[in-house]
Formats: sequence, C-alpha cells, structure tokens
Amino acid sequence: MRFLKELITIVVPIYNVEEYLNKCIETILCQTYENIEILLIDDGSTDNCGNICDLYAKKDSRVKVIHKENGGLSDARNTGIEAANGKYICFIDSDDYISPIFIETLYNLCKENNTKISQCSFNIVYDNNGKSEEAEQEVNIYTSEEMVKNLYNEKYVETVIVCDKLYDITLFKNIKFPKGKINEDEAITYKLFYEAESICTTNLKLYFYRKNLNSITNSKFTLKNLYYLSVLKERDEFFKEKGNECLVILNLKTYFYSLVKSYCKCKLYIKDSADIRRKIKVEYKKVYKVLISSQVVKLKTKCLLTFAGILPMFYYKCFGVN
Repeated sequence: MRFLKELITIVVPIYNVEEYLNKCIETILCQTYENIEILLIDDGSTDNCGNICDLYAKKDSRVKVIHKENGGLSDARNTGIEAANGKYICFIDSDDYISPIFIETLYNLCKENNTKISQCSFNIVYDNNGKSEEAEQEVNIYTSEEMVKNLYNEKYVETVIVCDKLYDITLFKNIKFPKGKINEDEAITYKLFYEAESICTTNLKLYFYRKNLNSITNSKFTLKNLYYLSVLKERDEFFKEKGNECLVILNLKTYFYSLVKSYCKCKLYIKDSADIRRKIKVEYKKVYKVLISSQVVKLKTKCLLTFAGILPMFYYKCFGVN
C-alpha cells in the first residue's frame, strides 16, 4: 500500500564524535524514504563536529544544524523536538548508523497498523561494516501494557532504547527527556507507550548500535547511577495511578533488586557512602514488605527476595549482578 510521504524529522544529538559522524550522517542521507528533515544538534562539541555538520548543511537542503552550549544528550534531544517540523520523529545517536530502509520500514509499519510508535531490532557493531541481515519480516502489535511488560523480560534492551523507534510527534507534547540525567530512555519510554496505546514492532535489524567500551553505560559506578532508582520509583507511582497491579508488582521487583545492587555498588565503589547505603536499605526493606505480602508474588521469588534482603553482598557476589 502506498502512503502520502509525510515529513519525518530525524534528530541527531552530537558531541565530540568526529570519528563516527560522517558514517552516521551518510546513512541518514541515503534513506529510501526521502521526505526527511535532518536536525544535527551540535551540543557544544569541542572537536571538528560543528564544521562537519555545517558542510553537510551546505550539501543537502534537508540538513539543518543547531549549534548550542553543551547540555547533555537529553537537552539536545529536547532541542530537536522543539525544532521539529515532521509528522513523525526519530532519534539517531551520532556514533551509530542505520539501514537505508530504516525510515521507510518504520513509517510503513505505523501507517499500515495505525500505531503511533514503530520499532525495529538492532545490531551491536564495533566498526563501520555492519549490514542488515536477510530475514523474513515478522510484525507484532502490542498494547501499551504488553509493551511495558517487555521492559521486564528478555526484550528489555530493544524495548527501552529510544533510537530504534519512530514516533508520532504528538507523543512529545507533554513528555520530554530528563535534562542532565543518565538512564534518560528509562525515564520516558513507558510514558510514550501509554500515550501511544498500541505499538508495532519488526524483527528486522535496521539500527546499528556502536559498542563503545568508554561510553556512559560501560563506565564505573558513580552516584549519578542512583538516578535509575528514582526512575523506577516514579514508574511505581505512574502504574498505581493507572490502577495496574500487575505492572506495579513487576516494577517493584525490579526496583527491589536495583536497590540491592545499588547498595552493594555504593559499598564497593563509593567512599564514605554509609549514609547513602542506610537510606537505600530502609527503602528496600519497605519494598520487600510490600512484595512479601503480595498474593501475586510466587513463593520461590519471595525466598530469593528474602535472601537478597538479608545478605545483599553475598547475593550480589553469588549471582554476579551487573
């Protein structure tokens, strides 16, 4: 089925990635879906990224560059949202790249299935040679609740990341990325799913995620990592407001184990963290009481929760929690 080629905005937050930037932009410019605007958000880069962006803007009228002071990934994405003119929007990290059919495939999925979000799978790559694998496309449509549940199972990674998706721009009317925080995808994906009501996914691997051993997600544990706990707590309130007990329990289990993990990592990596650990312990004991009294939680899970709560460091070492 042919659809009206509506304008799609592609937001690329950029900060000191001159080694990878050309590859990223080139794969966007060669999309089979051509009615796109490309917003290159130069987030205060101190290398040659700004000049590279300007050169592409001169070569292709679809490219627009916004130079701004460094504000972090979330701030750059929010800047792109504010400047977007498209009916749909997507976010490509500047050290990653995409298949030529990335936009066209996700757009067609949204239109054919009447959804406001579409999602593909991704490949992890360590160089510039990643290629889309030949595969027969499998399409699934999820309700908001079903998609949120995928945040707590083996589909977690492809579900939580923002960059393997296309969104109806209206979803961002009241939702923005949290400025200056890590785990920014964790903080908004579940809200977007609820706004969208239904989400369409494909198994095709059209996004190429470059694995960088020096990236934030691979760096040493710091107090900034504790922000994830506040994200999970906010989810708890959100699911309670929605009256969804199943999601409340799912989230509380993740919250509990994340508290235990944070307690252990603070002890291992943060000096003078006794007061922080004390507060974390109070919180995970509170969550434990809720879970242990729940009729939904299975006995085996309750035993594991008890083990983790009483002997957090031993549990951490035994199970190798990351």
